[in-house]
Amino acid sequence: MDDLFLQKGFPRIYESVLRLPVIRSIRRQEQETLQQAFAEKIAPTDHVLEVGAGTGYYTLDIARRARSVTAVERSPGMIRILRQRIESAGAGNVTLVESDFFSGAPARRFDVVIAIGVLDCVTDAKGFLDRCVSLAGKCVIVTIPQSSVWAAIHAFFGGMMGVRISVYKPEEIASYLNGHPYTLRETGLRTRWTRGLTLVAVINTRIP
Repeated sequence: MDDLFLQKGFPRIYESVLRLPVIRSIRRQEQETLQQAFAEKIAPTDHVLEVGAGTGYYTLDIARRARSVTAVERSPGMIRILRQRIESAGAGNVTLVESDFFSGAPARRFDVVIAIGVLDCVTDAKGFLDRCVSLAGKCVIVTIPQSSVWAAIHAFFGGMMGVRISVYKPEEIASYLNGHPYTLRETGLRTRWTRGLTLVAVINTRIP
């Protein structure tokens, strides 16, 4: 099967799914938690790498907080939408890189590396996190889908688009971090009866 993310019509389907009420509710809570992490961890002098920027749901917010943002995205269709949004906003501190993160991400290091919604579709979570950590001088901010009723809904919609959604346990993620200190915040429609869909992890990569 061809790589769905590189198919011509995928960005339109992706944007449509994001407008579904349950997805919008989940992302609204996720956004509040992420914005808190951005406020705490991104300084005006920081250079940020955003991995899997997609159509730019968070890119402009990150750009307003940082000195520069390098946004890596491998889907040409998503890059086109993101470029239009950057140009409309006049965000001159954002550089787009159309590339797969493993094969063509910038070789330089950044202060902060951010990956939102990427682990959902990654087949090698440890390799992905290792690469993020190796590129971050200060910290990595990453979202982690965890097993929950909301994850089942997420997986259902992913399956409709031909994408296999991965979920993780906190202890599994901890085993991948080679002792780096981290914090986890649960979000995404957490209730008295269900866990939230998403864990927002902030991984400290600064060497004491």
